[in-house]
Amino acid sequence: MNQIESFLGRKISAVISTELGGENTAVALYVAAMTDSLIVDGDPSGRSVPALQHSTFYLGEIPICPMAVMNEFGEGAVFTNVFDDERGEELVRALAVVSRNNIAVIDHVNTAAVFKDAMIRDTISQAERIGKAFLEARDTGEDYISAVLEEGHGRQMFRGVVTDSHYETRDGYTFGEIELEGEEDFEGHSLRIWYQNENIMSWLDGEPYVTVPDLICVFNLDEGMPQINPDAEIGEHAAVVALPAPEEWTTPRGLEVFGPRSFGFDVDYKPFC
Repeated sequence: MNQIESFLGRKISAVISTELGGENTAVALYVAAMTDSLIVDGDPSGRSVPALQHSTFYLGEIPICPMAVMNEFGEGAVFTNVFDDERGEELVRALAVVSRNNIAVIDHVNTAAVFKDAMIRDTISQAERIGKAFLEARDTGEDYISAVLEEGHGRQMFRGVVTDSHYETRDGYTFGEIELEGEEDFEGHSLRIWYQNENIMSWLDGEPYVTVPDLICVFNLDEGMPQINPDAEIGEHAAVVALPAPEEWTTPRGLEVFGPRSFGFDVDYKPFC
């Protein structure tokens, strides 16, 4: 934060999470607390996303620069101009690769007036409501999957046993797949999930199923916890649910930036929720 404030010659008064993702949202809350800044109840993604261009700021053509980066070695830089957000992602990702895949980024520095209609509102509150529903149901022995679906307006996709789980780190991303064989209502069926940091695509019995921009969430039923995708283990029992995409991503431009085809899949998005 000091780096970008020194460049601007003024104090930043509020922090916006770059995505509604567990770590990045937590970091935004931490930065706001440590710098005595406000935290904005909203973000430019409305869900977890793998790249900087997956942002309503990009859809709204808000400049990504000035953009500051800093790694754990204390090496930092301020970018004053990049071609676009996709190019900004490539530059930041390259720096992350040579920084143990860990880098801090401050981007899209601008005024409240510019951000007013360019962000997805109330997303931190929404995450808090879903998390509260999950924890209260789980801790009282109730059906926490149903509680999440009700609060998040989602639908169950699958229940089954993990039969394969593998991943690799490449170009600064975590790529991998999880495969499940169905149980209960899904007995006799199979589900495959492909992820690039986040769960992006799924196939039911080999046919395209739920895709981005809908949110695919996996729960480890043995531990009663959300499942971090690379850590899924063969033999665990899992429930898979879908939560609806923010409407900003369901527009033609939104799907161009963050639909199945943006990840190289020749599949049309069909809302599941």
